Amino acid sequence: MDVLLTIWNEVIGYFRIDQVWEILKSGDFSTLRTYDGIVSVIRPIIPLLLLLEFILGLIYKKPQMKVYKVNFLIYIFNRFIGRFIAIAMVVFIIGVFEKYAILHTEPTWYWFIYGYIVWEFGHFIYHYLGHKVRLFWCLHST
Repeated sequence: MDVLLTIWNEVIGYFRIDQVWEILKSGDFSTLRTYDGIVSVIRPIIPLLLLLEFILGLIYKKPQMKVYKVNFLIYIFNRFIGRFIAIAMVVFIIGVFEKYAILHTEPTWYWFIYGYIVWEFGHFIYHYLGHKVRLFWCLHST
């Protein structure tokens, strides 16, 4: 059942209809007069147009459909890697290198800020190497 919930959340996240869904569930349509309300309605248009183009491509059997299928499968594969393998690898690496840590910390607020800065710096290095090292380019998606 968790798998279906995860798939549902991925679909909602891809089409970005969560804010519109909340407006429809609450019945408070006055938020559509605000900037955030307008953005929440406009935001799902691009993914819906992509879906429409994908369906029309299947109907008319355009040769460019191969490109869309490959891009879609790459997107799904990258989401799978990002969701499961990367988290598991971080936990594994923390377990392996914890005994070599220079600093041993307690979970206080300032160490969470420090950890966030280190995490972002590590992501910056990963992203930079994704542009410079050809082997890492295949993993570059963000």
